[in-house]
Amino acid sequence: MKAVIFDIDDTLYPYDVCDKAGMRSLYDTFCGYANISSYEEFELLTAQAKKAVKSRTENTAASHNRMLYVQTMCELKGIFSPEKCIRLYDSYWNIFLDNMRLFVGAAELLEEL
Repeated sequence: MKAVIFDIDDTLYPYDVCDKAGMRSLYDTFCGYANISSYEEFELLTAQAKKAVKSRTENTAASHNRMLYVQTMCELKGIFSPEKCIRLYDSYWNIFLDNMRLFVGAAELLEEL
């Protein structure tokens, strides 16, 4: 065997736990910049931004880019600045990574490989 390729989300760690924590952090940070009345409104804005990004970047890896999502969210709310986008992007990923835990046996699998 020369190589093993696999997707790590839900293979090595539970994606949903990390994503939910990251999205909550993004919400908290975003509320500091924009008038958002509820988490439901934030979810609608997020869905609108994702749809816009996916339509512009169809069939490319960029269609999943969180920086493009937060940039579009800021543009939709009229609060765009590069500094805000970086802070928002980091607020998601820092908490996402803090919550990442390997599934039982994943470390042993990687060691064996």
